[in-house]
Amino acid sequence: MSYSTKEIWTPIAREAHDSVADDATTTIAPIRALGGGNIPKGLLLGVQLTVNASSGGSHKAIVKVYSEAAGTYIVLDETLDLNPNTQESKLLSSPIPIFGTPYYTLTDVSGGGSKNYTIVFYMKPLA
Repeated sequence: MSYSTKEIWTPIAREAHDSVADDATTTIAPIRALGGGNIPKGLLLGVQLTVNASSGGSHKAIVKVYSEAAGTYIVLDETLDLNPNTQESKLLSSPIPIFGTPYYTLTDVSGGGSKNYTIVFYMKPLA
């Protein structure tokens, strides 16, 4: 299967995390379609992260995507810089295939606590 750079990728999942503590990691969760259910498998192209307010020079967040619920096999590990912007994106040069339901965690790094995050995944589900 070849990858076409002319394909249009749309957000497949948007998840909100409220009041994430300073230097805390969210519970591992499945990537869900905008309509509700888990994505059974797909191609991951990127991620976009928005925070309600940046807390200064060292504010970052780490997004990890796993190929299974146990969180053993990491397929994406990205650190996003949230200073001075409150939104950061990472698009991959080639999509990552994930052949089971993908899961993710979000870690606040020097965010000062009580930050609200919204994470958007760009994925193409596979049949």
